[in-house]
Amino acid sequence: MLPQLYCLRWKYHHNNLQTMFSQLLDRGCFCDVTLACEGQVIRAHRVVLSACSTLFDNLLSNYATEKDPIIIMKDAKFFEVKCLIEFMYKGEINIEHCKLTSLLKTAEDLKIKGLAEVSFHREDTVDEPILPPETNLLDDGNHNDTSNREDQDENQRIEMIAQRMPPALTPIPINIYGSGTAAAAPASSPSQNDTLASQKRNEEDHH
Repeated sequence: MLPQLYCLRWKYHHNNLQTMFSQLLDRGCFCDVTLACEGQVIRAHRVVLSACSTLFDNLLSNYATEKDPIIIMKDAKFFEVKCLIEFMYKGEINIEHCKLTSLLKTAEDLKIKGLAEVSFHREDTVDEPILPPETNLLDDGNHNDTSNREDQDENQRIEMIAQRMPPALTPIPINIYGSGTAAAAPASSPSQNDTLASQKRNEEDHH
């Protein structure tokens, strides 16, 4: 006779994990990966990036045994990367309407779950993006009036359409601290590159 089993369930397990990961991100605790773009860096956790993005999952799986990898995201906007990190940790973000289209396109390139499935209406119009069923746009009351959006001139309309083009995120080099290749800092920070290269030469001299 099989023994009787009891199911112990934590009602707030999901909420607790979401809250704790957000707090760890805010405090910078136990971070094990760095995202670099536009001369700035964001510290994060590989487990969260892998769980929320198939691109990050595939990329980081190749460096699973490496310590503290640095992902250099060429041509990505720091503001958008920061917003997407917040979305992955908290499940929601507030974004201005004029920045929404470009953000969603970057999310698609990075395969961010919950946002990568976004599709658009016809390419020759500037319509609202169609979000997947599990994703909602929250109105925090700070939006512009619809009439103001309708008054955008032709140049602004074309610019928003152009933002749908991929931001060239395909080449994402990754450099590892402590590996045979010196870690590369963001391209716009030459002083950091010089420091890292100098540290590497000193390590080689000691050997």
